[in-house]
Amino acid sequence: MTGDGESQDLMYEAKRAETGVFGRLVAQRPLDDILIAVVVMFRIFAWVWMISLVAATLLTDEQASRPWVWVAVIVATTWTGLTIWAGANRFILRKSFALADLCVALFLASTPGWAGSIDLFYGGMPLSSLFVAALAGGFTWVIVEALLIGATQLSGVWWWNREVTAVQATGLVLVFIVPAIVIGWAFDTLRATDRLRRAAEAEAVEERAKRIREQERLEVADELHDSVLQTLSIIESRTEEPETRYAARRERRHLRAYIDGLRFGAEGGSLRTRMRELAEEVEDAFLISVETIVVDNAIMEPALECLSSAVHEALVNGAKHSGVAKL
Repeated sequence: MTGDGESQDLMYEAKRAETGVFGRLVAQRPLDDILIAVVVMFRIFAWVWMISLVAATLLTDEQASRPWVWVAVIVATTWTGLTIWAGANRFILRKSFALADLCVALFLASTPGWAGSIDLFYGGMPLSSLFVAALAGGFTWVIVEALLIGATQLSGVWWWNREVTAVQATGLVLVFIVPAIVIGWAFDTLRATDRLRRAAEAEAVEERAKRIREQERLEVADELHDSVLQTLSIIESRTEEPETRYAARRERRHLRAYIDGLRFGAEGGSLRTRMRELAEEVEDAFLISVETIVVDNAIMEPALECLSSAVHEALVNGAKHSGVAKL
């Protein structure tokens, strides 16, 4: 048993070594912290993307309303900063933050229409909100948010009387639906896998601790058996006083029961326990020694109760009429 435990420990350490430094770092950090870092980094990337498109719009699109463009920049910049703060304080995991993020995404998705811009200058800001939805609400949330952003795109096109083909309209929706499916599935799968991994690790740790506790119990049992139990046996065999012999036998009996409990666990309701109880009753009643040897064990049943009654009767008769000090 000790060899098997050592082998499993070596295999566990080998697997940890194979993962490398990055793998061990990821394994030690909660998955939500890693996902939060991914969401915040993509939000920063989306903001840089938007600023680049805004700069191009201001330089090339003369008909775009400058106030609306700057309003979009201020809102995007402020919300990006709030996203960084929410990620650092884990507030980003709350559904209330995801709802607020959706409102900001819908606003930014509609600002090119309000500004009268030729091109969409919001960059990746609405797309980054899908990551927030997947983080806070999971697959269903991110799909609903993608549909809402896509519907906002289409309604804005119709509101400002812009002509688009069916293919373009479909693209305006699918550009959010397809990433939403991938992001939602990826986040949910990672979380499910992480739960299974952590459950397996906890089970492995518990099994390892159980093996250690069992080994410690066996070591204690062996130490007691080799020292204290043998000492009590010598005292019982060499003393001539019945009281001393009885006291040594009683302590040896209790110690043997304790050692068996360490080695084999509790056996309440078993044949072995019942036989020992019968022997103890006869020993206490007649101040003799009864050596109990049970080769096998079984759960007590009505048939075994009859057997135990017969054994008890035989022990009593032997103690009364045999005239010996030990049965």
